[in-house]
Amino acid sequence: MKMKYLAIFILLLTILMACRSLQNGGGVDWATVDFSIGGSNRSSAQFSISGNSIQTAMIMAVPASVTSIGITGYLSDYYDAQLQDLINNSVELRIPLNTSIRLAKVTFNQICTLDEICSTQPFAYTGGISEPFIVGGEDREKTIQINVLLAVASVSPADNATEVALDSGISVTFSKVMSVSSITTNTADTTCSGTEQLSMDSFSTCIQMSAAPVVSNGDQTFTLTPALRLNTNSVFSLKVTTDVADAAGNQLPTEFISGFTTLNYSALGTLDTSFNSVGYTVHDSAAGGSDTDYGTTITLDASGRILVGGFSTNGAPNDDMVIWRYNADGTVDTSFNSVGYTVHDSAAGGSDADYGRAIALDSSGRILVTGSSGNGTDVDMVIWRYNADGTLDTSFNSVGYTVHANAASGNDSDEGQAITLDASGRILVGGFSTNGTGNLDMVIWRYNTDGTLDTTFASQGFVFHDSTAGGSGDEQGTAITLDASGRILVTGSSTNGTGNSDMVIWRYNVDGTLDTTFASQGFVVHDSAAGGNDTDYGTAITLDASGRILVTGYSTNGTGNSDMVIWRYNVDGTLDASFASEGFVVHDSAAGGSGYDIGYAIALDASGRILVTGHSTNGTGNNDMVIWRYNVDGTLDTSFNSVGYTVHDSAAGGSDADYGRAIALDSSGRILVTGYSTNGTSNVDMVIWRYE
Repeated sequence: MKMKYLAIFILLLTILMACRSLQNGGGVDWATVDFSIGGSNRSSAQFSISGNSIQTAMIMAVPASVTSIGITGYLSDYYDAQLQDLINNSVELRIPLNTSIRLAKVTFNQICTLDEICSTQPFAYTGGISEPFIVGGEDREKTIQINVLLAVASVSPADNATEVALDSGISVTFSKVMSVSSITTNTADTTCSGTEQLSMDSFSTCIQMSAAPVVSNGDQTFTLTPALRLNTNSVFSLKVTTDVADAAGNQLPTEFISGFTTLNYSALGTLDTSFNSVGYTVHDSAAGGSDTDYGTTITLDASGRILVGGFSTNGAPNDDMVIWRYNADGTVDTSFNSVGYTVHDSAAGGSDADYGRAIALDSSGRILVTGSSGNGTDVDMVIWRYNADGTLDTSFNSVGYTVHANAASGNDSDEGQAITLDASGRILVGGFSTNGTGNLDMVIWRYNTDGTLDTTFASQGFVFHDSTAGGSGDEQGTAITLDASGRILVTGSSTNGTGNSDMVIWRYNVDGTLDTTFASQGFVVHDSAAGGNDTDYGTAITLDASGRILVTGYSTNGTGNSDMVIWRYNVDGTLDASFASEGFVVHDSAAGGSGYDIGYAIALDASGRILVTGHSTNGTGNNDMVIWRYNVDGTLDTSFNSVGYTVHDSAAGGSDADYGRAIALDSSGRILVTGYSTNGTSNVDMVIWRYE
């Protein structure tokens, strides 16, 4: 019995050896070639292919006549060459003697030309291995160098991702352990520096990061955190430069770029408690007195810092012009004039009030404010210009501000109410000036960048207009903007023939002449929007993406109170009847009372929806700050705080008035409003609210 089993065993062994001999090419002699894999130590040769699937690279010896290879059927095609993972940095292949071969790199689910770089993390062949060579003679070792090239293995957000959250971090994962010191980014400003950069404008400027990249994943993943939330509904590009290097000093072979799009953020109408922990911030006594601090105008700089212009009572007590600057988190920015605000008085030479009414930034980040200053006998229009650090810019009219009086020849009040800059950096101010009869006329001034009047504008640097609505009373410009052609639009009010005020929009050509293509006469007038027969007043103006003109303000209703109004006009000066069916929309009682609702400022979000701030009388007869949001068609947007508007009171701790006077949106779509609120001592404090 034992002999029988032994015979069977010998027979099976013989068959097995015969099969193996046939498999190896019969009586062919074999040489063992030990390929040592050079480069940095790796546990595997994994790399990323399109779609971010992870595949494994392998090495194979094939006949020299073969020029391409697919993974299908490889076992029967290529001498039983052993397909090996690069696990231990070496591969042993059994190859017939005197055979001309090539080394091939094979990846799952890919067809590659031999020796071709065909993945985002290819093998680099050195030592002439791309050419055929003969394995002959006897067993020997041939050492070759096969380096896995450095590559970006993955990014987050993924390339071409959409609806990316605005607070997303930006992560880059490399294929190898990296030299941490080679991964840098820009943390100081918006210049494009460092080896990892994020941009919205093809890398003319870059997004400032809050800190150096955070390292994880064994020095292979690096995460960037933007200093500010990302812009809403925007396309971003991520660049990794060829200066990044792995731990062995090997640099990225080619520059890497990917892109993603952020979501279209829609504010919900709730206070953003990441802003000063409560959603608003309050400031008083900027000028040293204990009475009034008013925020009247707001904007944001390129770093997302919040600038508010207004005025504050000094110790005299008169009012002084003030500029406050806050960080994006709601804290006072003490890098601005060392205290976070700057104060100026007596610009016109008197010892009376100085008021800041409107603010703008030039292309260099310098801060321009317009308003008025008492000269001792009356009031003059002023433009101040400050450097970004909060100091007066003495290159502007040699003292940092310029003053103008008697534009309408009345020798009384001149005041700037609104400010903007044209494409050449020239400064345009809208406001009013007393004429010879003692009434006010609407005025537009234009200044050169050095603070001198631009006498190419209406031959003297300013233009004024009166009697627009047909009366002989006051006419005021309260807001200004420019259209895509550089034409100047101003809104405000004008007295009509019955002595009431009507809302007006004027449009001027670049040279200071009335644009008579606008409503055939250069201006348009509207009254009785709310159904009363009294005051209609335009307080703020903006343009939508189609060039249509939106104005907010107020109109007297049938009970004698004022309602908030939004008007929309076509480019030619006709009311846009597609807006709320008649070209304007009216709202009252936002705060629950039956008094006044007034719109003071207007802005558009990224979706073209209309935001207005102002105030509304509540049930106790006090005024509360309000933000309304309307859809493009003129209907209230009830996705905003469920009713289309939001109300806030008692920001400064008192139980009296809260007013919204100016509105802006940050790059993430959050809503910022400035104004003022009554405090516990019945004085008024400046407030900034932020809503998300």
